[in-house]
Amino acid sequence: MVGITNSPPEAPIAEQWCERVLLCDVERDHLPLGAHDRFDVLLFSHVLEHLIDPRAVLQRLSPYLAINGIVAAAVPNMAYWRDRARMIKGDWRREDEGHFDRTHLHFWTLDTISTVFQQTPFQVVQIAATDFSVPLRPLRRIAPRLSGTIDRLVGPRVPKLFGSQILVSATRRP
Repeated sequence: MVGITNSPPEAPIAEQWCERVLLCDVERDHLPLGAHDRFDVLLFSHVLEHLIDPRAVLQRLSPYLAINGIVAAAVPNMAYWRDRARMIKGDWRREDEGHFDRTHLHFWTLDTISTVFQQTPFQVVQIAATDFSVPLRPLRRIAPRLSGTIDRLVGPRVPKLFGSQILVSATRRP
């Protein structure tokens, strides 16, 4: 497994899990990969929203995806109920982490994430919301197991509202 990060403090952490870690800017720097390097999975876990041009990065990395490989991506769902409530209140403050992280350059929903893959060599196979959380604040303190059950039963029925994260899988276009 090869990891790519632009964060010097993150590189040693990634080295615990990766055979090799490339410390570079995936958008600008030369990627020290060989012409024959191929990967079964290109994983973008909460990366695309931080890139200036996510389509260009997908295009740039496409030659490194194996013939039957997949692209797996995770991004925040900006239609999540907590984010909607915050925006309705007019609170667009940027923060150090979370959905309003000040390094997020793009914001997507279940309905819009597929646009990132347009005009790339990849076609979306599946899009799904995950990490469901239904607004149950008082119940979470009193009955955490019951609220977890409600999250699992109700969340998937209204994924655009109750899923805090979006997972995308894509394959090479035929």
